[in-house]
Amino acid sequence: MKNQKALTAAIIIVVVGFASLSATVLYFNAGKSVQTSTSCGFGSCTTQYGTTTETKTVTLATTATSTLYVTGPTERTTATVTSTTSTTTTYTCCSATQRLGFWLQEGDVMEHYTPSVFFNAMFLTPPYPSSMEMMVFAIQQAETNAQGCSTSSGYIGASLSYWDSVAQMANSYPNIRLIFEIAFDPSSGGSGTYGLGCFNAMVQALSQYHSVYGLGVEGEYTTASSGMTEAEMQSAMNYVTSAGKLFINYYAPVAIPPGGYDITHTNFPAQGDQVGTLLDEDPQTVGLSSGYYDSFPFPSNFTCPIAPDAVAKGALTNEPQGFNQCVISTELATAASFSPVSDRQFLELAPGFSSSGSFVGVSGQSTSQLWDNPILRNWIWTDPSYLGNFVLSP
Repeated sequence: MKNQKALTAAIIIVVVGFASLSATVLYFNAGKSVQTSTSCGFGSCTTQYGTTTETKTVTLATTATSTLYVTGPTERTTATVTSTTSTTTTYTCCSATQRLGFWLQEGDVMEHYTPSVFFNAMFLTPPYPSSMEMMVFAIQQAETNAQGCSTSSGYIGASLSYWDSVAQMANSYPNIRLIFEIAFDPSSGGSGTYGLGCFNAMVQALSQYHSVYGLGVEGEYTTASSGMTEAEMQSAMNYVTSAGKLFINYYAPVAIPPGGYDITHTNFPAQGDQVGTLLDEDPQTVGLSSGYYDSFPFPSNFTCPIAPDAVAKGALTNEPQGFNQCVISTELATAASFSPVSDRQFLELAPGFSSSGSFVGVSGQSTSQLWDNPILRNWIWTDPSYLGNFVLSP
């Protein structure tokens, strides 16, 4: 449960001898050296980054030098090695398959950030997240205020206008995957005013962007309280898949039809959930969201390593709760080691808000929203489990 509330180009310089090859490789991410080592022998080079190792053949030429330019590391970036004798080989960079992002509710974002400020702070500053799981409550708000289901006015129009702008910007970055989970009331007019018809209207509007990877049902609030039939869930899935998107849900109120998915959730590191819940999954899981969307002291007082039976119960029992560097490290290491990786395509952190006072976020704005906190984001960026395992946005 939760309360409702550039990458710069990298250059690899390879020095080629007449009978052997040796190299030192450094990746530069926004000026930060993050790569450590490369070992080379005649005809091949093995590059180690994070926990991923790739070996690629390099064709040697009888020339003094050869330079390899790599725009990365990003997912499957391709570059070319060309010697002075026009010998060419291809180097493919990086095999990371997981995406880190943040679990958010749209009202807090839309109220405090313009689309461009939000996009740049979220995706284009370290750790360069490549996903986002957004809870959308525009239909719920439109129903509460009797606005109807217009996609061009009221709460729904404002929501679509905002996320249209974000999705358009994300379209320029092929690694970014946006997921929108929409709350609505199937019992309110059925397929009419605020029911499936309104859900479909938002699906159609958002699905025009290739950066929108998944759409689904936000089931924790309105749908969970009003009830939803399996037939209605199937209809919701049909709308999404017909629009060419994956049907990805949060707290689905009924069984998800075959071919649909969910991002499962743990409240860790808060509200009584143990660290072991980071391993939670179900047959249709494609990821995990972790945290509790509320205010907590920041940073929390967890200590490393976090014991398997550690419980974050809150201030009433004087137990630690919320995020700190130990929690981030545990989250990333658990996701990186998870098998099968297909069940951890997404790790969406829900750090909530700091009750310790506002701070200047990476957005340049004063805020208490911890996704924007430069300290928390740097913990992710510098963690040894991050680079090499998680796809970056640029």
